[in-house]
Amino acid sequence: MKLHELIGKRIIDILATTQPYDEFKDYGLWKADCYIVLQNGLVTGIPFNSENEEVWIRELDNSAVSYYQRKWWQKKVDASDDLRGKQITDIIIYQDDTDRALLELNNGKIITEVNVAPVGIAVGLYVYSSIKEVEKKFGQDYRRLSRRKESALRWSSKSGHKENLNLCSNGKED
Repeated sequence: MKLHELIGKRIIDILATTQPYDEFKDYGLWKADCYIVLQNGLVTGIPFNSENEEVWIRELDNSAVSYYQRKWWQKKVDASDDLRGKQITDIIIYQDDTDRALLELNNGKIITEVNVAPVGIAVGLYVYSSIKEVEKKFGQDYRRLSRRKESALRWSSKSGHKENLNLCSNGKED
């Protein structure tokens, strides 16, 4: 399954494991690993920042905990509440600043993952409220995988060949 095939899939659950990062125990790092369960039961991870990659099919870790399971003392409302049942509408890829791609959902939220950070900094699932918030943090130099897919599928009515559409850095057509 290719990465662009995630577009249109519905998220059923998001789970994560968190633990101290043993390789750097002297540095006080924390690590997380996220799992996304899709509508067809497929379990995947947040893709790495590459547009040519295969979908990362995963086996769910038995110790992974759903973002939707809460203990009595945890907040009732969380940013992840707005993700269950949502559809992946796009995959956003930055060239330099991120090691993971970002998944845009049909409610406008964008999710990604931070795997390793110093103790005290959140690891795991990151939820951005909009593309504006993402652009503020990472800039506008990104590509949208859905627009590349759409432009590759357009045919010129005159020649019968695929049109060569140039994309600006922010995913908009020239």
